[in-house]
Amino acid sequence: MQSANLRHQRHSALLFIDLDNFKSLNDKHGHGQGDLLLQQVAQRFAACVRDEDTVARWVVTNSW
Repeated sequence: MQSANLRHQRHSALLFIDLDNFKSLNDKHGHGQGDLLLQQVAQRFAACVRDEDTVARWVVTNSW
């Protein structure tokens, strides 16, 4: 990705965000409330970026 950015004189960024205590909130108030919180977070991020930018959720499960 870095070499492509240099060739095309573009910039990129990767941001990982962890919502503190999200699992506790989800367990205590239910998945519906957890989903609403995730939707609000996504809407706020989407409002801060351009149409051609990408906002995505990466899910990691720890069930090994």
